[in-house]
Amino acid sequence: MKTRILLSLAVLAMVVVPAARPALIHHYTLDANADDSVGATVYKHGYTYGAIYGPGILGGAAVFDGVDDHIDFRFERLVRTTEFTIAAWANHYGPGGGYDNVNVIFSQRRNQTSGSAITLATWSRATQPVPYSAAVVRDSDNNFESVHGPAMPFNEWHHYAMTVGPEFVIFYIDGIEVGRTGNTFTGDFYTELDTLYIGREEVKGELRGSFYGAIDDVRIYDNALSPAEVMALVPEPATMLLLGAGLCLIRRRR
Repeated sequence: MKTRILLSLAVLAMVVVPAARPALIHHYTLDANADDSVGATVYKHGYTYGAIYGPGILGGAAVFDGVDDHIDFRFERLVRTTEFTIAAWANHYGPGGGYDNVNVIFSQRRNQTSGSAITLATWSRATQPVPYSAAVVRDSDNNFESVHGPAMPFNEWHHYAMTVGPEFVIFYIDGIEVGRTGNTFTGDFYTELDTLYIGREEVKGELRGSFYGAIDDVRIYDNALSPAEVMALVPEPATMLLLGAGLCLIRRRR
């Protein structure tokens, strides 16, 4: 009888204990600087080079010239887990800079064509003639996964998110899944890193991509958000109109 009671309690504990929810570990509002507003374990502020701060979709945004503007984190590791989410708003004005003309939102990588690399990009023609957006991940064991989505029109704000969970790498635009691939990773994404940027990517010391446009509200979570949680990051159209009206009113009062 005692054994049955203990087993029942163990099963009940498994049922009632919820799985840990993804935590927001770094948040860059980019309203007027590249400071980390969360810093779950330690604040990791960025250093702005060339980019200016202007109107964004949720307050201010960092605006990049597509030539050499970027935000540098100087060898920090913003993604330090094997499951994660990266999300941001972006408005590209045209093709990006660099030898592949990639509009890179976020890049954390080893400065080689092997080893750890994470890239979230809104526009590229690096591997095919028709422009596309992409979420690209390579682990420290050189397992590589890439998910492509549509290249959204220039001069429009859109929300981009990539999640790496236990089974899938999923790419979202405006809260809608645009593609996924299986998780084949056996290594991590933070071993032997060389560069970590918002608005830039380097490979072997050369500029591969430089964002041309504005980036706002960059978020990093320590696990994969669910589809509903990703969608919750994208306000309803009516809410966006209210936000825009509020920003216009604030500017007029100033």
